[in-house]
Formats: sequence, structure tokens, C-alpha cells
Amino acid sequence: MPTAVVNSPFKPAERHAELAVNLAGTVAVIDSPSLPPVIQDDPSEDRFLECAVAGKADCIISGDKHLLKLVEFQGIPILKPAAFLKRYL
Repeated sequence: MPTAVVNSPFKPAERHAELAVNLAGTVAVIDSPSLPPVIQDDPSEDRFLECAVAGKADCIISGDKHLLKLVEFQGIPILKPAAFLKRYL
């Protein structure tokens, strides 16, 4: 199973992200350093990028429009939950 950073509010209609977390089976706490700002419209989303880089994630799972607009960050693909499931299952 790939290493993934998940950014989701776990809305009932978006159970794909919850399923991805359950499939991953392991959670790691990552101490991530700050990176230069990336997402100007919503700087709070930068923390997911920082965590993905520090944790050497294989992907970022998100429904956030700012993150998805990047498509990838430092070689780490940013996927919607359904795209993650399609790619990795």
C-alpha cells in the first residue's frame, strides 16, 4: 500500500477518503519543517504539502481545489479519493 497524506473532512458523501485511510492500516506522526509558501489563496493547505515531503509520501489524497490545482508537488501526485482508489487498488 502506498504512503499517502489524506486531506478530507470525511463528509458522508466522500467515504472514499475514509476507505483509503482504513486500507492504509498505519498512521505515522510526521514532524514536518516549514516550506516556502506554495498555495497563496489558502496557506493553511501548505501543511499537507510539508507533511507529504517530510514523510516521503507516494501521494496526497484530497478534495481541496487548491491542492488539486497543483496536480503534483515535488513529484508527489495529488489525487481525489476516487482516483487514488482507481490507481492503487
